[in-house]
Amino acid sequence: MPLTVGDTDPAADACTAKWKVRVAPAGTSCGGGPTEEMVQRARALEGFPVVPEQRFGRVDEFFERAEMEDTKIGAGDKDDPAEVARQGFEALMAGKEKVVAGSLKNKVQAAAAGVIPDRLKAEMHRKMAEPGSDE
Repeated sequence: MPLTVGDTDPAADACTAKWKVRVAPAGTSCGGGPTEEMVQRARALEGFPVVPEQRFGRVDEFFERAEMEDTKIGAGDKDDPAEVARQGFEALMAGKEKVVAGSLKNKVQAAAAGVIPDRLKAEMHRKMAEPGSDE
C-alpha cells in the first residue's frame, strides 16, 4: 500500500495525524533531486497540521525510511551523488533555473515524463515500487 499511517496518538485529531508516504522522488534514478522551488514550498509548509511530514536527505536514507529496499526502484542503481551535486552546482553558477542532473538514463526518463500519460506513469511506478519487485 502506498500510504500507511505513522505512529500517532489514537486520540489525536485526525487532521493532525502524520502519514508516512511511500513515493519515490522524481525520476526513477533519483538523480534530479528537489528544485529550489520545491525546497521553498516544503519549508513554508513545515508545521502545518494537515501536510505530510517532509524530510530532506540522501536517496539511500529515503528508501530505508520508506522500507523500500526490496523494491526495484529502491534496490536499483542510483546516480553518483557527487556527480549530481557537481551538475547542479555548475547549473547554478551558470544561472540556470532548472537542471535535470544525473545520468543519461535519468535525463531520458525526465523527458519522457513530459509526454507519457499520467495513468501509464502511475502504473510503471507501481510496478517498480511493489514490495519484492527487486527479485
